[in-house]
Amino acid sequence: MRVLIVDDEPLARARLKRLLLEHPTFTVIAEAEDGESAVELAKKYQPEVVFLDIEMPNCNGLDVAAQLKCFAIAPAVIFVTAYPQHALDAIQCAAVGYLLKPVDAQSFAGVISQLGKLNRAQLEANKEAALSYQVAGITRKLKLDDVLYVEAQDKYVVAHYAGGEALLETSLKQLALKYPHHLVKIHRKYLINPNKLEAFFCSDNTYSVALSSVEQHLEVSRRESKKVRELLNLS
Repeated sequence: MRVLIVDDEPLARARLKRLLLEHPTFTVIAEAEDGESAVELAKKYQPEVVFLDIEMPNCNGLDVAAQLKCFAIAPAVIFVTAYPQHALDAIQCAAVGYLLKPVDAQSFAGVISQLGKLNRAQLEANKEAALSYQVAGITRKLKLDDVLYVEAQDKYVVAHYAGGEALLETSLKQLALKYPHHLVKIHRKYLINPNKLEAFFCSDNTYSVALSSVEQHLEVSRRESKKVRELLNLS
C-alpha cells in the first residue's frame, strides 16, 4: 500500500518510517511537514494510507482529513498525535486508527492489521467513476476516463468528451477536489484529463497544452505550469 506520512516533526516521521520497515507491503511514497503540502501531495500521489499528525501550523490534521474524505478514492487515515483528547474528533473524521506518541511497535502493528483489505473495494468500485448530468430530464453518466477536459463557461460548467458536451451542476473546485486523479487543474477555467495530455507549449510567457482529440490548445496559468510540466516529465 502507498503511504503518505504527515507530521511537522522530522523525528516523528522518521519513527513511522522505521516502524513501517517491519511491514514490507507498505511503501512510503511521500512526506509532508504541514497540512497544505499534505493535501497537494495526496492529490499528486494518491496514497492509500495517510499517517496524519493533528497539531500542525496553518492547516491542522483534522482539516486535512476532511479534505481527503472528499477524494474520489479516499485514503485510509490514521491519526498520530500526542494529544489523547482528539480521539473523539478522529472518530468523527472516520479515521481507521489513532496512535498516541511516542508510537510503540505493538500499537502500530495493531493498527496495521486493520488495513489488510482496506481501500481495495474502493479502488475496484471507482474504476468506473462517472459524472452525472441531465438531458431532457433524463440522468446520464459520463465516465471520467472519457472526459477530455472540463471548462467553466460564465455560470456553467461543461465537460467535453469525444461525443459532445455535458452540462454539469457542480463547480470546478468541487470536481478537482473529488477527482484529483482524474481531473487536473491547469487554469481557473480548465480541468483536464491527464491521460489525454499530449504536449505543453510556452511562447512569450504564455502557456498552453494540447490534448488528444481536442483541436484547440487550452490555456495554462503560470501558477499551474510547473504541475503540467511534471505530468509530462519535463524539466
